[in-house]
Amino acid sequence: MLKNIIITLILLVSITLFGDMIDRIEVVVNNEIITHQDIIKELKSLENPSQLTGFEPFSMILGELLSNGEVQKDLFNEVFMLETLVAERLILQEAQKDGVDVTDFETEQLFQSIIERNKTTEVEFRTTLLSRGISIDKFKESLKKRSLFERMKQNKVFPKISISDFEMENYYKMNYSNKKTFKVAYLYIKELESATVEEKEANLQKIKEIKEGVESGKNFEELVKIYSDGPFKNDGGELDWMTQDSLETSLEEEIFKLKEGMTTPPMKTYNGYHIFKLLGLKYVESNSFDSLKEEIYQILAYKKWHSVFMIWLDELKRKAYLEYKNENSNYGRGFSWNKWYSNFKGDK
Repeated sequence: MLKNIIITLILLVSITLFGDMIDRIEVVVNNEIITHQDIIKELKSLENPSQLTGFEPFSMILGELLSNGEVQKDLFNEVFMLETLVAERLILQEAQKDGVDVTDFETEQLFQSIIERNKTTEVEFRTTLLSRGISIDKFKESLKKRSLFERMKQNKVFPKISISDFEMENYYKMNYSNKKTFKVAYLYIKELESATVEEKEANLQKIKEIKEGVESGKNFEELVKIYSDGPFKNDGGELDWMTQDSLETSLEEEIFKLKEGMTTPPMKTYNGYHIFKLLGLKYVESNSFDSLKEEIYQILAYKKWHSVFMIWLDELKRKAYLEYKNENSNYGRGFSWNKWYSNFKGDK
């Protein structure tokens, strides 16, 4: 009898330790928990940037800041990723408390509009999602979260943003005169900071073969189909028309040096190599300031929203019951989104 009790106790301790190891609780956020596996899941999604949907918690919290290399480095830090998950839970809980909701009907309308914008059928879209390991129900759940998040921004953040007529007029003068639009084909070779020596050498060999192919007059679109890890590979990497400032400044500077039909040299960033072929470049005639005033207001509001948003996140965090369970405790208790964003702006 005693032997059986001892064996049972050993098994219980082993199961408890093993369970804690694979999915330990990291933090309690009011009445919800975030586990270590939640963090690992988000970190894994960073391994293939071209597969990101924009519905990830870190995508919703950081928005366009994700295009910055320093921010991308922060995301690979588990404790920083945890804070993005905490922020997401706090926002969704606040939405529930305020009675903000997105109905199933609204979610379905958004789902159908995405299909239309991608010029595909529902069957093809479902197949694409499944090939990425995403079910339709999971996608719609993420879509609903994103919609809730946007409504909370509109309700809680945007009303606190102040923009003067002088700012809007100045933005109009700077950005609506000879605004460039461009169309490119895009070849992307993935290489994360975690890449092995062998992977880096293989990528350098690919780059060499691509450069030789371009120099010998091979069709760039065919090279994309052979080598690219990026979007629209099967279509030769052809992207839709974009306006100036759609891409990182360093990438656009190289693109705007090109004549139509020419390609950029391979450009290395935090997540790999980027090569563009310029398919078209034109200038958009600007409309009057009055006709563009609302559009400019929205643009400037989105440029400013992070400052107000980060302060609001800190307010939510101060009001919440947060219990950090592990080694992240000291980091989490002392973490301020406003301080982080101020440091980010100071480093730019």
